[in-house]
Amino acid sequence: MTDKRLVDGVRLPDDSSLTDNEKAWVEFIRLASGGNDPAPTLKAIQALRKALEPE
Repeated sequence: MTDKRLVDGVRLPDDSSLTDNEKAWVEFIRLASGGNDPAPTLKAIQALRKALEPE
């Protein structure tokens, strides 16, 4: 079993650092969730995907 690396509390699938864009998305999610740490639900993921779909 391979230990996965943690960067700023985020488990990475490899040993690369988070990109600036990935860090920005994490900050956006933190703002959107009001500082809470809700578990992802199917409903929330579907709503986010729909919101991000190009028109």
